[in-house]
Amino acid sequence: KAFVHIVMLGTGVFMIPELFCELHLLICVLMGVVRISQRLKAVHAFAVFDPTLNQSYKTARRRLALAALFGVAAFGFWLTDFLACTPAVMGLHLHAFGWHLLTAAGLYFGSSCVVLAIDLRAAKT
Repeated sequence: KAFVHIVMLGTGVFMIPELFCELHLLICVLMGVVRISQRLKAVHAFAVFDPTLNQSYKTARRRLALAALFGVAAFGFWLTDFLACTPAVMGLHLHAFGWHLLTAAGLYFGSSCVVLAIDLRAAKT
């Protein structure tokens, strides 16, 4: 799987250099959100009976939603900056402020959600 991914990644970067890296990152973030969501659903039934774990579960779900929201919003800012490349839009620096800051926020909330998901899974066993 890793070799196929590397070959496809290399091909994509050279074939579609304008969009590939950003689309790749967005797809990876969304796939990560789906994967974490599936793992959280697996421990939800266990977490309901323990108030501390239930609170951690709810916190993880909120952080996961924020990670997805920030990721999609960042891509929207980047897409607006890319497609509407006029001096007025370029002056807003949507790529710098929208894409980088919102992606960083999404990655922060996503990684903290991963930590909570691991803690919940460890508490389950």
